[in-house]
Amino acid sequence: MILQAGAVAGAIASISGIVIGAAHLVARGDSGPSTSAQPDRVRLTAGAVHSTTGKLALQAAGTDINSTPKAILDDAGVTVDYDLTTPGYKPGTEFPVRFLVYRKQPGGGERIVTRGADTARVQPVESDRCGCTSPFISLPRAPGRYRVEIQVFQPGGKTTEPLRRNSTKAFDFD
Repeated sequence: MILQAGAVAGAIASISGIVIGAAHLVARGDSGPSTSAQPDRVRLTAGAVHSTTGKLALQAAGTDINSTPKAILDDAGVTVDYDLTTPGYKPGTEFPVRFLVYRKQPGGGERIVTRGADTARVQPVESDRCGCTSPFISLPRAPGRYRVEIQVFQPGGKTTEPLRRNSTKAFDFD
């Protein structure tokens, strides 16, 4: 009788261990290692700013421009190169990225004049790096001094605070 009780207790302990282990794995998801220790390892470097038009940017992205409105094709704007290094994340992990364009004001200070968004994907070849270029960011038709702030967010969009942010150098745009 005592042996049977011990066997039942051992079986319950084994099953509990399996259930707790499985629940822990499911909670972790399939997006790679737990991100609790990862944000401080994510690195973001803002690179070059390239002046372009909507037409040239769409063509460079391989988009068919025949059905694109002329106003979009004639828009003037920029693309921004940036590097995102994410050691510890699986290849294919997607990081939401936001672009905020600031315009220097005549009396000092800055004002956000446009926003953009994209997704940076950790590449399979270099599993911890994305050498990325932003999508086309249309700028106002007002000459001025601008800068683009790049914000990278945790995969899965679980937070409104960026993991990292970095800005381009200020540039003149006519």
